[in-house]
Amino acid sequence: MKKLKLLSFAAAGMLFAACSSNDVVDNGNGGEKDGKGFISVTINLPTTPSTRALNDNYDDGDPGEYVVNNAMLLLFHGSSEADATFYYANDLTLPIVKDEDNDNITTSYQSVAQVDDTYTKDLWALVLINYNKVFTLSDLTIDANKAGATGKYKLESGTTTISDLQTAITELPLQAKDNFFMTNAVLSNVSGGNASAAPAKSNLNVLVKLADDCIKDTEAEAKNNPAGSIFVERAVAKATLRIGKDACNEIDGLEIEPNSIEWCLDNMESTSYLVRNMGEAEYMGYSSEAFATPNYRFAGHVKLGTTPIQPEVDYYRTYWCVDPQYSDNVSAAKMRRGSDSYVGLNTPQYCHENTFDVAHQTYRNTTRAIIKVQTTSKDDFYTVNGANKKYTLDDAQTYLQKAFIEDAGLKATIEKNLKSGIDPVKLIAESFTWDWNIDESTGKYTIDGSNTKISNSLATNLKDGFDATEINNAIAGAAATANNYVEVLKYTKGVMYYEARFMHFASNINTEDLAPWNTWETTKPAVGGVTEAYPANTKGVENNYLGRYGMVRNNWYDVEITKFGHIGSPVEPGAVVTPEGGDDTPDDNVNSKYISVKINVLSWAKRIQGWIF
Repeated sequence: MKKLKLLSFAAAGMLFAACSSNDVVDNGNGGEKDGKGFISVTINLPTTPSTRALNDNYDDGDPGEYVVNNAMLLLFHGSSEADATFYYANDLTLPIVKDEDNDNITTSYQSVAQVDDTYTKDLWALVLINYNKVFTLSDLTIDANKAGATGKYKLESGTTTISDLQTAITELPLQAKDNFFMTNAVLSNVSGGNASAAPAKSNLNVLVKLADDCIKDTEAEAKNNPAGSIFVERAVAKATLRIGKDACNEIDGLEIEPNSIEWCLDNMESTSYLVRNMGEAEYMGYSSEAFATPNYRFAGHVKLGTTPIQPEVDYYRTYWCVDPQYSDNVSAAKMRRGSDSYVGLNTPQYCHENTFDVAHQTYRNTTRAIIKVQTTSKDDFYTVNGANKKYTLDDAQTYLQKAFIEDAGLKATIEKNLKSGIDPVKLIAESFTWDWNIDESTGKYTIDGSNTKISNSLATNLKDGFDATEINNAIAGAAATANNYVEVLKYTKGVMYYEARFMHFASNINTEDLAPWNTWETTKPAVGGVTEAYPANTKGVENNYLGRYGMVRNNWYDVEITKFGHIGSPVEPGAVVTPEGGDDTPDDNVNSKYISVKINVLSWAKRIQGWIF
């Protein structure tokens, strides 16, 4: 595990002490002088004016998601971002900023820090916002025990690079209300979308190059000469759930109570990288072959800016990353299940980013929402063989009994042992009473074959010396056949469950799908065929399908249920990962028979998803 060392911190959550010249490593570059000075930077929180663009669709969100309680400036020195090494850290002074539009959201701060002025050129900046609940700052270290490490990460002057921070794995707080951890956003200096040329990894920047000679002798001079603008992003993804106006129409006599609907996140990543990690980023130039004109989906095409103190700049947001399990199947130990955290509609939930290559774009690896629905009657009801219709208990039992009575094996065995002149089907129908089982884990309601034995009325009609073992085995076999042939599910107190996996570039609306699945291919993939879900082609499967599903930090996944068109599951969907393995069905081959939703992804970049159940 990388060691990350912070120089001269005073104490946890308190102002950093300034480094002495003896603490600073000389990298051998020019522009050196002794002493301390002041530096000013503009910090821009993740927001931008709304647009109809498919990627660059933004929404402010909640005021609490913009609260800045503290900020730390890390300075790096080097000829390029890749070569720059850490050399200094200090807290940034946060000014009181007027709320320009009375929405309790401030999106830009001009902040000042006192820094060591050993270097005056080739300076690069990284900002950590609301770091005090992510890290314990003491003894010159960042306490990273939350990440599962046995030691502590350290920032080492003259050694640590931005790559080290992008590969440091940590467990950040999933929901830090009014205290969201933020770091530099990964930006592209060329646009995506329908740009004339594809963006590439070389166009990406995490650190911000500061102006030469930006360290000033006085705080006032620094304020008048900002060293650079830093755009930050939250380190978690956001999800919300809402219901369309016509979604709760009656399903064959079942009326859904909208105010009773609750939901939770499930199958979430338990870790993420400290700073967004783009991996090799060869995908930056990908565009689906479905588009006659390339549409480079991994970068936006709306320039960043504009606030009262931040003009528009020639940088664009990026929309992908790699997470710690990007090219691996998840394990039960590494995925967090949130089913004990149900919340009401329109209550946001937050989670780590969860991304994967196309080979691992499968059901077991994908974060989902579980939706709990209550019918207005709150009465038990039953379904038979998946029909979109409710049944009473008597009706459901009748279907099972009929299948039992008409079992060919039972009929033949009884007929062989009957006295002459007796109708075996009529005798079977009149001779049995049934015991019943309910499997609480699945909701399946069945005949209890072990307690269904030869009755007195049946025995009196059998030949002398009949084979009781043979007949009892036939009875147990008939019960098993009936239970397999007729699936009866019990919905206790009228509760149903649905699930929706989170899409990223995919969309239920064809015109908004940036990585459409099979709509454009000559040979369609076979639904249910695991290997054909994402077929290889001349440009490669990743080019067309990478990022259809997943969740990326600072993206808002807004799930709108447009219709409950089918009765849901009687029990909460089980965990998709087990110690023995998981469901490796590709996401686009998973049969979502229960739901229809829109998922919108926002500032937060907002992705709207629509689901019909």
